[in-house]
Amino acid sequence: VYDPDFPKQEMGEVTIAAFFPDFYSENGPNKDFLAVVGRFGGNWSARDLAPVIAHELTGHGMQRFRGRNEHVRVVELECEAYLYQEKAYQDLGFDKNANEMVAFRQQMERRWCYDFRRWLAKQRPARMALWERRNPDVPGLLKDYLDYIDTLRKSGVAGKAVAAQKSEQAKKMAAHMARLEASPEPADHFQIALMHLREIMPGADHATGMKWLNQAAEEGHSLAQLELAKIYWQGKGAPKDKAKAAHWAGKAAAQGLPVAEYTYGVMLVNGDGVARDVPAGKELLKKAAKRGIKATEEALKKLDKRG
Repeated sequence: VYDPDFPKQEMGEVTIAAFFPDFYSENGPNKDFLAVVGRFGGNWSARDLAPVIAHELTGHGMQRFRGRNEHVRVVELECEAYLYQEKAYQDLGFDKNANEMVAFRQQMERRWCYDFRRWLAKQRPARMALWERRNPDVPGLLKDYLDYIDTLRKSGVAGKAVAAQKSEQAKKMAAHMARLEASPEPADHFQIALMHLREIMPGADHATGMKWLNQAAEEGHSLAQLELAKIYWQGKGAPKDKAKAAHWAGKAAAQGLPVAEYTYGVMLVNGDGVARDVPAGKELLKKAAKRGIKATEEALKKLDKRG
């Protein structure tokens, strides 16, 4: 996802992209594996940006997928992600003698993978040959890396660091939530709701999520209204209520949200939770189709066949 407002604050480094386990929701549920490209990365060429995406989605995404975040220090997480980025540079044929590539290699070896290299030199000196070449043997190094982090986990060194990281992150999360709760913006209230409902924050509580979701919907946030409609339609998280589902889907559709136009259009055509109105439903479906909602094409074809 490209977000020109990301990162919100930038102090010492230029952030090109970042990985989020799940957050962004434009049309529909949250994405499970998300890389956000910020305003700086948006100016990069596809070729230059691709290795950074490999770093975020492949490196950090695989760590999340394997549950590695719970027992690995940040420095080791970054080391693995940098190795995937290095492999992407190799696969794409980047000139390894270019200044940018030399700087990248130095940052990887002298900062993020420094402890891993030191462990490898001491425990498996013959394997250091995998590093000592213009294009390091990334698949081979990743095998050693997995043994390395397993050693750290068993020694307890990583556990202490991760516990400290979690404590610091909990403080940051509490401060972040306080800012969102104090905000007058419906989008911030919707964010609070999702963090609780999707259980992507410590202490997530469904009732609290529903409270904030209702508040954001009442404040006119179209995505919150559509989310509330889905909950009432499916009966997951609240008693099933087609009338309430149609009410909130209609509110979101009235604001021009394409998915809501399709959803409410179908409700009108079928008379689900609302008085049946085929002409009005077809008009909404046509609007959704023009906005790129592909499912509307099939729905309109079926209506035409019915006459």
